[in-house]
Amino acid sequence: MKSLMSSVLAVALLLPLACGLPAAWSAEPAGSPGGESWTGTPEQRLWGLMQVWSETKAAFPHFDARPGLDWDAAARDAIPRVLAAPDRDAYYAVLMELVARLGDGHTLVLPPWGYVRPDFDGPPVELQVVDGRFLVARAAPTAEITTALLAPGTEIVAVDGEPVRSRFEDRVLRYHGRGVSQADEAINLYYLLQGPRGSRMSLAVREAGGAERTVGLTRDSTGPGGEPFAWRFVEWNLIAQHLITRQLESGIRYVAIPNFGEPRFADEFLALVDTAAVDGTRALVIDLRYNLGGSSRNAEAMIAGLIDKPAATAIMRYPHRVAALRAWGEPEPWSEKSWEVAPRAGRRYAGPIVIMTAGATNSTAEDFALMLRGAGRAVLVGGPTAGSSGNALVVPLPGGGQLRASTFAARCPDGTQYVGKGLVPDVAVAPTAADVRDGLDPVLARGVAKARLLADAPR
Repeated sequence: MKSLMSSVLAVALLLPLACGLPAAWSAEPAGSPGGESWTGTPEQRLWGLMQVWSETKAAFPHFDARPGLDWDAAARDAIPRVLAAPDRDAYYAVLMELVARLGDGHTLVLPPWGYVRPDFDGPPVELQVVDGRFLVARAAPTAEITTALLAPGTEIVAVDGEPVRSRFEDRVLRYHGRGVSQADEAINLYYLLQGPRGSRMSLAVREAGGAERTVGLTRDSTGPGGEPFAWRFVEWNLIAQHLITRQLESGIRYVAIPNFGEPRFADEFLALVDTAAVDGTRALVIDLRYNLGGSSRNAEAMIAGLIDKPAATAIMRYPHRVAALRAWGEPEPWSEKSWEVAPRAGRRYAGPIVIMTAGATNSTAEDFALMLRGAGRAVLVGGPTAGSSGNALVVPLPGGGQLRASTFAARCPDGTQYVGKGLVPDVAVAPTAADVRDGLDPVLARGVAKARLLADAPR
């Protein structure tokens, strides 16, 4: 049976690449007209590379931000490698590595097996990078985990004898790099412990006191009762069925929006707004720390319940490739597009809003945060976001894979560039290793304190 993680990580990572979610609920690339079964002929291999090179060159809007990358030369250098690849999987590894050099969260080669190999899994352990250190953030209390004494805060220093940072860069980012460190460390970190399901792996770990030891784990994400163990961003983006909401203290309500892909989350949020507008809610603390995006329509419906004047979207800028202008030596033009979201009719929540962000706050989740901040309706607390946008163009490749290429650059309504950087929070909060070890949530604590301060301020 497929592990939950193999089935759902595809969805979690696909969310920011789609305007809507339904087509993404699969671990396999969706079939596209024009796709070819794999034959491995030189002609087919070169055609796939040509598609990747040409479609990316036409669509990708960030080449000016990659001055050290000669895309034509990179594609040319890949020719002997795609021809020499011993099989389909090795061929796709070459294409993935080529496109990963672009360092963009919306641009990638999706291989025929999807985002996760169906026969791969990892141990029931979630990692978190804190101050450059790879720490255990959560672990299921299985017999193996208990025997290994793996607990939150334990540092991983090597995997199968390879230093953890070099392994992450060589085996993960080489093929999956998003170009933004906080996004890579929040999302692509999942791949670090992946391998054939049931295989054994060795971890060199360091305790808080500095003592080091080696533990062995099995790549099996099953929990102690047979239930699947999932990383938090996977829980939010696939498993969650409802908003997560609770009263934190008098008049301050916490609301986690798991993703913007499900219309029911918008319906639940607006129902909450209807209640908050009349029940004495003094401030909202909205958690987007593991929200990978989804549908702009759903996000904008929620925004409409939180504003009393129109809120501007991000400004999307995209190129026009005009051969005649190139021939004349003239610059090719760019177009821009943006719009405003109007307040909803009926009840709206007018009190203070704090939005909590982190490296996995991605795509449409970033749109939600930047629009409300731009409208003067929200303060961002936490870490910088993933810095990714682009509404990917999907191009079928030989053997069942796909190229997904970003089609526009985006910036905040005030002109601030955030793609490739991330939205910078108004109140920066970074968990420490001690916080992870002790199960503390300093971002939430600071978010509540900020919400209380805003609620108590005279208006």
